[in-house]
Amino acid sequence: MSDRDSGGLLQCQFVKYAQDHGQAAANTYVEDKLDEELGGGQITMANVKITSVQEHFIKDGYSCTYDEIVATLARQAGSASASSDSP
Repeated sequence: MSDRDSGGLLQCQFVKYAQDHGQAAANTYVEDKLDEELGGGQITMANVKITSVQEHFIKDGYSCTYDEIVATLARQAGSASASSDSP
């Protein structure tokens, strides 16, 4: 999976989680998973094998098809384009 597709997967999963639990809960979910994996920001021998946030989302039932990932990336591109066109 390319970096672009991996980012699209994460964004798609985040959006689905936020739809079910709210934006604040989705932000907290990602922060908590990063904290769990990085030991509060420190890479230690105990956490050398890091599970990606995408994997945590999948374990919790949040996945996306390739078509959903492409649609998410298209929405992002559209909103970025709209933002850059604003005065």
